[in-house]
Amino acid sequence: MPERAPPNRSFRAHRVTAQFTVDARGLKCPVNWARAKTALEALPARACLEVLVDDPRSERDLPAAAEAEGHVVLAVERAGGHIRILIEK
Repeated sequence: MPERAPPNRSFRAHRVTAQFTVDARGLKCPVNWARAKTALEALPARACLEVLVDDPRSERDLPAAAEAEGHVVLAVERAGGHIRILIEK
């Protein structure tokens, strides 16, 4: 069965400004999720985290992991050779 692309959430990104950023470019899954999860744990409720990744698997896996932990994925978008994921705690 072919892999399905993640839902397009980029329309939400225009209304949200991230207060914090984790630059996980160059890291593979699940290490980039571990960095994002650590950052999310330190944030106050309703804060928005921007995660920058370049591992193609992260486009699907990182949002799924964030949602499994109870966070809200606001946007997943490609930008200049990397993927930008906005997560609300």
